[in-house]
Amino acid sequence: MFDRFRQRSYELEHLDKGDYTAEEYEGCIIELQRVNEWLGDASALRHSLLAEIEETRLREFSVLDVGAGSGELLRVAAAWARKNNCLARLVGVELNARSAKAIVEESPGFTEISGVRGDAFRLPFADSTFDYAICSLFTHHFKDDQVVAILRQLSRVARRRIFVIDLHRHPVAYYFYTSVGHLFLHNRLIREDGALSILRSFKPDELFKLAEQAGLMDIRIARRFPYRLVLSASARSAEETPRTSQGKQQGPCELTWPSYEERPERTYLLSFTFAPYSPLTFPICRSSETDSSALRSRRTAISGLTPKRTGRPITPVPVET
Repeated sequence: MFDRFRQRSYELEHLDKGDYTAEEYEGCIIELQRVNEWLGDASALRHSLLAEIEETRLREFSVLDVGAGSGELLRVAAAWARKNNCLARLVGVELNARSAKAIVEESPGFTEISGVRGDAFRLPFADSTFDYAICSLFTHHFKDDQVVAILRQLSRVARRRIFVIDLHRHPVAYYFYTSVGHLFLHNRLIREDGALSILRSFKPDELFKLAEQAGLMDIRIARRFPYRLVLSASARSAEETPRTSQGKQQGPCELTWPSYEERPERTYLLSFTFAPYSPLTFPICRSSETDSSALRSRRTAISGLTPKRTGRPITPVPVET
């Protein structure tokens, strides 16, 4: 009965296979936000990353959330920062362009939040760009060697610590979800993928070993209710972190931020290639001559993400939404 919990399952979820409709995906995102609120992802963030920021008494901080979904945890961090009079720069990365846009579209009023389309295995940022790098309910989608690669990327772009929140593979969590959970969950993707996610997730010692394989330091594994694991580790120093070769570019990504409307009907995408070691102070412009405090705030929030010298033109391209 319990043999299936001895090792991680590598059976693909629907979200990994792509065999779902747009309507199912939208419903999945909505229900997933509720599940995360009920079952502790926001709480895990408050007791890990935000507790760390409070303990170190930072008045300004930056966070990269890899596999950020619709940006729910970024909004939790933004609300916390405002409540505590902190200045935050929060960036979410998604491989899917639609999801990258959703990070901003679902965060009206949070000018400190930006969305980036990028690859978790090749993050389009220079080393030590952010204070913290996090991911939540993301690593269980990948095989062990891929998880190690993701952990290395998180460590590379972070200056202080990384935090990884994921599921604890445990029989009680699985059978509770497949029985009581199905009374409240109606979306097919949530019902079926959620159970499989538990089987694909980790035990504490497994996650610790993966962090060791990634070369992380000061590794800590905490358990959070209900059946969440939080891996934290310090970001490595310049001498210890393998650096990208000088001049080798990290690959293209698209930086998304809302235009000057409160609920923009147009979203501007800034496409650029990130050259490591370039100064990060390029001023952002757009095609319209008018400006607004909201857009100026957005520019301030994402300053430090765009290179000053890459040898390539940087042009904002308006894209109809």
